[in-house]
Amino acid sequence: EKSAGQGIPGDGRPVPLEISESDLRAKCTYAVRPVYPPFLARQAVRGIVKVRVTVDETGRVAAVSPVEGNPRLVRLAEDAVRKCTFTPTVVDGKPVPVTGILTVAFPPRRQP
Repeated sequence: EKSAGQGIPGDGRPVPLEISESDLRAKCTYAVRPVYPPFLARQAVRGIVKVRVTVDETGRVAAVSPVEGNPRLVRLAEDAVRKCTFTPTVVDGKPVPVTGILTVAFPPRRQP
């Protein structure tokens, strides 16, 4: 099992702990549906975009980068994920940064 903060990158910050998509989604306290412009809908541009998201110790998104997906949809997915907030992850009583992959669907799925 990994422990948070193993290794220190050049900037002195702890290396984010890798967590699963299901754990990352469970920690999401504020989710933003991506914008799906009508012109993309008319052109039937659909699919999924996978992005790597890094969440800092406060639960805010620190970084988002594309992993795979239609280039016409990547920026829309990144913009939505950047606006999300998460419950901070705590290991041994200390908040730690985490990273994981999120899948964003286009057209966006309705929230239950």
